Amino acid sequence: MSSPFCRHGDELALSMDRLLSNFELRSRILERDGDDFKVSIRYLRKKLITVALDTVFRINYHTLDATHAWSYSRMEGVLHPPAS
Repeated sequence: MSSPFCRHGDELALSMDRLLSNFELRSRILERDGDDFKVSIRYLRKKLITVALDTVFRINYHTLDATHAWSYSRMEGVLHPPAS
């Protein structure tokens, strides 16, 4: 997804919101260096039991031209948050 009206960080946030809206509880950008991001996402899934996971991803965002872009992400860590 690429738009002349959005910066890469905005596009990344919009993409993540669409993809993860069913499972995501909270997300935030921890670090940004140009088109490289470190993102924290807390997933919450409720079925018979409730599972919450705190994850950290590194995402590299690349723009090919005005209408094409791609990204590569890799998980750096997963934690089970303490019960509240």
